[in-house]
Amino acid sequence: MTFFKNKAKKYYDNNKLEDSLINYKKALDYLLDDTHIHKIKILTNLSIISGKICDWENSLYFSQHAFNIEQTPKVLYRLALSCFNLEQYSDCIEICNHENFDITLKSNLLK
Repeated sequence: MTFFKNKAKKYYDNNKLEDSLINYKKALDYLLDDTHIHKIKILTNLSIISGKICDWENSLYFSQHAFNIEQTPKVLYRLALSCFNLEQYSDCIEICNHENFDITLKSNLLK
């Protein structure tokens, strides 16, 4: 898992997003347990990269899986951003009203 995660990060740092996406998916395949410490981070990174290539459906898919594990402010932001870009505004508003949503992140959605 670590091998693919590190490889994915290198690709991401070099703006090779498709290669990064492939390697993060491979890293995710090694994590069968939802309680694994790296699972949310990998899911969030997959959501970020999917958003960067304007694949908002997959961005939403990965952020929903992360949300089902833990509702961190970062996960909630990725989820809200995906909903916003898919024009699912009522879902976006609902997520922004979640008790764990960081108010400072709301302004990023409006930029």
